[in-house]
Amino acid sequence: MKKLKAILFFIILLGVAVYFMPSVLGLITASLTDLNFNNGVFYYSLDGGDSFVKHSRGLGLAEINDLVIAPDQQTIYALTNQGLFKNSDLKKDWERVIDETGVLKPPVQVNGLVFVGDNFRQIVLALFKNNRGRLYQSEDGFQTLKEVYVANELGEIILDLETNSANQKIFFASSHGLFGFSVDGGDS
Repeated sequence: MKKLKAILFFIILLGVAVYFMPSVLGLITASLTDLNFNNGVFYYSLDGGDSFVKHSRGLGLAEINDLVIAPDQQTIYALTNQGLFKNSDLKKDWERVIDETGVLKPPVQVNGLVFVGDNFRQIVLALFKNNRGRLYQSEDGFQTLKEVYVANELGEIILDLETNSANQKIFFASSHGLFGFSVDGGDS
């Protein structure tokens, strides 16, 4: 009788396992499909593109959305889904940029960065934080950030941010079809 109960229990357990196995396997494979081991990869060339060197130390698995070269022509900014990173010496690791106000602390996605005029300390950033697209301005080279615009709708992302440095006009476009601009260097 004990043996029969053990066999019956095993058959039921096997049936349950077979029944749920496709769901478990589907969940595991779905989780692995988004795993991309090329995230955070940065290459540079010093010979006009004949050869490239990989330099991603410090980026982790961040997905790079855009690269911006600062007006000093020495610093490269990587705008990623995990924040803002900079590198001024390709022999060193990328560094995460964190402002004193804490805006750039993860989780934050950086989608745009413009320098206003030739002043590398006056900056406007397009971020996706707390499920909304936002524009921030810094007058002190990322030390502090002031919010100057928040998207009206949840999930709205600021996709592009451009500037006309001659007249300090800044333009942006959002995922919900909004086109906006500032004529005063991002103050409003």
